[in-house]
Amino acid sequence: MRPVYENEGNLADERLIADAVAKAWDCTVVKLPRAYNLDYAILRHKELVAWCEIKRRFRTLEQYPNTFLSMQKVFAAHNFHNVSEKPCFFIVGFDDHLAYADMLPKRSIEFRGRTDRGDWQDVEPVATVPTADFKIIRVAVAEPV
Repeated sequence: MRPVYENEGNLADERLIADAVAKAWDCTVVKLPRAYNLDYAILRHKELVAWCEIKRRFRTLEQYPNTFLSMQKVFAAHNFHNVSEKPCFFIVGFDDHLAYADMLPKRSIEFRGRTDRGDWQDVEPVATVPTADFKIIRVAVAEPV
């Protein structure tokens, strides 16, 4: 069985980002069970309005030309959208911005991943999300998101 790499630090970062999104978009961001393969549902007045995957990237938005998203997450987004007809967002807390991109457009695919953990499954197909595809939710002011 594959180890679970999600930890309290990751979850705390996710929660800070989810809280910032809820405030910026006047919505409720609800954590989904791990088996759902996406992180959160976005509700407004208790009605589902979107799905999202939340990540924290310790870099600036424009530091690199692309941000990568696991194909597993893209597959999940397409399934969620096909059933619910709701949008799916890739929401990222960068050092300088909180931003989002649509998870549903066709994207270039690469094989990428980390190699420092000795887990061969860390290298996988990923969707390439160009920096230009991100829309700013807010600019980080004092503390990174």
